[in-house]
Amino acid sequence: MCIAGAAPCNLGHIILLILETSIACDKSQPSLDFTVNLPKMFIQLFTMNLYVMRHGRTNYNDLGLCNDDPSQDVHLTETGIAQAQSAARELRDVDFERILVSPLPRTRQTAEIVNQYHAVPIEAHPDLADIRSGFEGRPVCNYFAAISHDPLRMRVNGGESLLDHKQRVLRFIGGLKMQQDKTLLVVAHEETLRVFVAYFEGGVEDSRLRDIHVGNCEYRHYV
Repeated sequence: MCIAGAAPCNLGHIILLILETSIACDKSQPSLDFTVNLPKMFIQLFTMNLYVMRHGRTNYNDLGLCNDDPSQDVHLTETGIAQAQSAARELRDVDFERILVSPLPRTRQTAEIVNQYHAVPIEAHPDLADIRSGFEGRPVCNYFAAISHDPLRMRVNGGESLLDHKQRVLRFIGGLKMQQDKTLLVVAHEETLRVFVAYFEGGVEDSRLRDIHVGNCEYRHYV
């Protein structure tokens, strides 16, 4: 807050004041972890308009197959392309600064369609990848059958559990607090976006994560 009659304030002065206040008020901390110990006011200075979107429909969606290997030929269908084009038109007036995607090509293909109205950098982040099911190229129903006796913790064929995947996505979300983007689009997968929805909207137990459904090219906006 700037006080009338005082020297002009800028963001750097405000941050410095908050840092000094944090240090003075918390002598018990052996070291400063700025992502944890700073007052909530500091975090709020870096607000972000965050849009999260699922990729368009793919050939593997049609076939009901698992995919977390980016080398496989998994691509948007004609329906998926049309879905991405529709979403692109709806988002054409949003001032995105970057688009973040997973390493899986279907997310980048979707992002490139959206990006025709924005021409901003598209960057891949490994933590946005779909869950590593251990059932690459095999039916999704077989994967669910294999983990049915412990859906949250079961790992199959060297893959991740649902809770492993959740922690990976939460690590990405935590990292957003350090980014300088004012408006960001994330294009990812239904499993990944379930974690976003549970985190930002709340009230979702781990056992109910898979009750959250995100359609192809459905997007949500968080501020």
